[in-house]
Amino acid sequence: MTLALVLSLTLCAAPTDAELTRFGQAIAFDFMAGQDGASSRMDLEALVDRSLSGVTLPDGFRKGFIKGLKQGFDQSWRALATEVSNGGTVAYRRNVTLEGQPAVQLRVLYKSGAFNFVEFMVAKGATGELRIVDFYDLANGSLRSADMRMLALPVLGDLQLNVVERLLGKEQTMYKHLPALTRINNAMNAGKWEDVRTVWTGLPKDIQDHRLFLKPYIAALSTLDDAAYQKMMAHYLGLYPDDAAAQVMGIDFYYLRKKWPQCRTAIVAVEKRAGSDAWFDMLRGSVALGEDKPAEVRKSLALALEKEPTLKDPYFMLIDLALGEKKWAEVSKWMLAAGDKLGVEFDVKAKGFEAFAASKEGQAYARRGTPAPVLEKKH
Repeated sequence: MTLALVLSLTLCAAPTDAELTRFGQAIAFDFMAGQDGASSRMDLEALVDRSLSGVTLPDGFRKGFIKGLKQGFDQSWRALATEVSNGGTVAYRRNVTLEGQPAVQLRVLYKSGAFNFVEFMVAKGATGELRIVDFYDLANGSLRSADMRMLALPVLGDLQLNVVERLLGKEQTMYKHLPALTRINNAMNAGKWEDVRTVWTGLPKDIQDHRLFLKPYIAALSTLDDAAYQKMMAHYLGLYPDDAAAQVMGIDFYYLRKKWPQCRTAIVAVEKRAGSDAWFDMLRGSVALGEDKPAEVRKSLALALEKEPTLKDPYFMLIDLALGEKKWAEVSKWMLAAGDKLGVEFDVKAKGFEAFAASKEGQAYARRGTPAPVLEKKH
């Protein structure tokens, strides 16, 4: 990046809230249209400068590094666009501050039921257009520039740029073990879980506990040894009690094991980092369903829909709950609400609706017109 461009990014007036909102909405709109909403808006030069501050890079290395970044990011963002095309969603949520800089937050909901929040740090480019200069991925738990710096260190050391001598103590220690991280990631990508465990086991304790090494090891244990997996997940959550990324894993971990109080605590921890969102109310409704607390289920899901009337999952959960309790008026209420807010219809002749279809409420619903095939209900 030229000095003039650096100065332009630094000296340009900060984006206004209205500009940030339009920018975040445009990113989400493109993804929801099945297109990559991020790549064309990224300033990779600025991202590299943030990642490798204090390091003078040869032009050839810099160009190759940026080319590799572009290929990697293009692939990642295209994969997200494909996920949306297959039933996921991307929604702009709010403007936030990230490391003291203006940013926009987007929520990603996957068809599988997983979720993530991504925060794009934004600066004005040389001509005043908004550009993404860094981003934070909640599921990963760190700024992308920090991860890039960590993974670039071995390459810079191989080039003998005297980088290693200038690293601080923690970076020096991490640098020595990054080849092991490469072996772990390669083994994980190849599905060689025993190799992941072997490499991790040979590391010093402080390196073993670093999240970049510990997370793939936990992934390996989830396949190799459930007892060890549960023990290590508890260890991981204990190491990082205030780490929202760890607690994202904790939500699923506790939910699948029906540890409802711990699951609620994990939801609160993630919500504290991401901010209030209807999705967290929906998750609390799911926990209450597991606890067999129907009144609390209804309260949490109603709150979710009050915040976000077009969120699909609460409608399906409320319909399922009412079907199970044979509360036909309530079934009809939520089916009609889903039709109003989501533009969907339910086929009352479908499996699971038989008793409702025989009720006066079900017959009244059926007389409204010829319904489309029933949507898949979420359980």
